[in-house]
Amino acid sequence: MVFPFLAVILNQQLGASISQIGLLFTVGAFVGLAASPIAGFVADGMSKKALMQAANLLTVLCYLALAFLPNLYVYFVAITLFFQRPAVY
Repeated sequence: MVFPFLAVILNQQLGASISQIGLLFTVGAFVGLAASPIAGFVADGMSKKALMQAANLLTVLCYLALAFLPNLYVYFVAITLFFQRPAVY
């Protein structure tokens, strides 16, 4: 699992402050919370297989962005998108 160590990586390798890391995870969680009704509406119109494939593709893209694009802003977008997964699953 990547997320237990993500705060350490953000702090030590990308130079993010503790408040920036806290804001990052907080915004990601609230965006995921706000996206839940939208994801539910979209899920009603899609097949379960297509929905799972879309969620898995989003997860893979987020992990690739975290692995190959070491930029604080890219991490912010990837983590915010990653928090959308529970809304879809």
